[in-house]
Amino acid sequence: MKESNLLVTNSLLEVGIETARCNLVVAFDAPGDFRTFAYQKVKARSKYASILFMEEEGGGATGEGGSQLAQKLAEFCATERRLLTRCSYRDPPAEEALEADKV
Repeated sequence: MKESNLLVTNSLLEVGIETARCNLVVAFDAPGDFRTFAYQKVKARSKYASILFMEEEGGGATGEGGSQLAQKLAEFCATERRLLTRCSYRDPPAEEALEADKV
């Protein structure tokens, strides 16, 4: 697979288009939901890649807590961490393994 340093994208490049591995993704359309967030993260195709989500100036400001985009991204990252924790392979506790063997 080819490797590039930068991918500039919008919502049109969300599903079904294969891209090269890149170090930086610049997304002009901020994700509105977790599904879109996940698709945009996958475009990086590199463990150490960075993603930059663009937001209109003054769009969605919420005061002290930051922008609506920042709050959404914090929620999406928390969801991603929970999913990775629950979906990653782990050895079951001994009690759970013994209980499974009884069935």
